[in-house]
Amino acid sequence: MPFNLYANITSGLDADKPFNPSVKDVYIATDTKKIYVCYEKVGFDISTATFSQSIDTQDTEPRGLTFNNDGSKMYEIGATSDKIYEYVLSTPFDISTAVFSQSINTQDTGPTEIVFNSDGSKMYEVGFGSDKIYEYVLSTPFDISTAVFSQSINTQDASPTGLAFNNDGSKMYEVGNTSDKIYEYVLSTPFDISTAVFSQSINTQDATPTRVTFNSDGSKMYEV
Repeated sequence: MPFNLYANITSGLDADKPFNPSVKDVYIATDTKKIYVCYEKVGFDISTATFSQSIDTQDTEPRGLTFNNDGSKMYEIGATSDKIYEYVLSTPFDISTAVFSQSINTQDTGPTEIVFNSDGSKMYEVGFGSDKIYEYVLSTPFDISTAVFSQSINTQDASPTGLAFNNDGSKMYEVGNTSDKIYEYVLSTPFDISTAVFSQSINTQDATPTRVTFNSDGSKMYEV
């Protein structure tokens, strides 16, 4: 029995297909005389990962990486130069098309992570040297040349390495390399770190954790 992803099936009569297909739905395509089963194409499954390509970084000790929402820009944070680098990508999310555009100095002398809020109007830096999280305001979203340092808060861990937010900015997560924990904060004002209150923590799987991130709906969490 052939297994096809429903959305990718080009053969078969529409009338034979489920109106609202779900995983394991079965239907017969009368024009091809085949039976089809709808299955789930799973993202976020590292067992399906295949190495594709690589590029050189601007910094000799790169620590963090992120993209803007549409993948037209990429950002690198470097611990040797203490800078944030911005690249422009002619093909979204294709790093082979990345061209270095500009850089700015970081607040910390040992930065490890860079994160943006949902619309690129704020940027956050994790400072390993000072044990702080720094917040910048960007007058032009995702343009680091317009970033102005706004405020900072102390971290729970003495060696913070990673940072993440939930989708609406009401929660923030810190990874600590000294205690080997992931810390959760609650923010009364979304994406405003001055309103962050420590809520809870869990132990990490690894003794030297460096990053934490989530899938799109927060049902999965990943630790580096």
